[in-house]
Amino acid sequence: MNTENIAIILMIVLISTFAGVMTQTALNADIGKSPSNGSASTSGAAANGASSPYQLTLVIANNVPYGSSSNDTQPRYYVMTANGLASSASITVPAHRLIKLTIINYDDGTDNIPDQFLNVTGVLNETVTPTVGNTSTYQLRSIPQGDDSHTFTITSLGVNIIVPPTSIVTTYLEFNQTGTFSWQCYNPCGLGQTGWGGAMSTAGWMSGHITVV
Repeated sequence: MNTENIAIILMIVLISTFAGVMTQTALNADIGKSPSNGSASTSGAAANGASSPYQLTLVIANNVPYGSSSNDTQPRYYVMTANGLASSASITVPAHRLIKLTIINYDDGTDNIPDQFLNVTGVLNETVTPTVGNTSTYQLRSIPQGDDSHTFTITSLGVNIIVPPTSIVTTYLEFNQTGTFSWQCYNPCGLGQTGWGGAMSTAGWMSGHITVV
């Protein structure tokens, strides 16, 4: 087994352990609140008969080798599963059920993003809850230009989630329609002069599809 494979395995074990410890936050305070308007709503589990939210955990790994050169590294979204990390190219979630979304971000980089993606939209109370370190947890509705690390954005459903550097972000949302929709990070963290090459334009890295069934 070469050094690169060992490093990947160690990263998966570390992320799996970290996620199990850190993703349980204040659920009861959020369930049962009124939904917002739009295709992605935020009604509570009690309203649709679900006993608990559907859990979706995404992981943003940093310095993942991209292409044939091990020196060319990029950030990458993964889906956390019971068996470890899986590709984020195609994500499936249920319709008409409250979803608890957790994003674990290991990337400490920041960049400027288009102004329309500086605000949280399409989730419960239009807020996310980032945790930085072990103690700093706060409510976030928007972020200053240049302070954002990544977004998880589904433009056709009005969902925009901002992710600060090196943080764990939790929020709740619900999809009221089925279908397949594109998701994209709008922080230009890829290759080229614009930052929109490489990972930004590759499914399973900084973009993909989410299917609501």
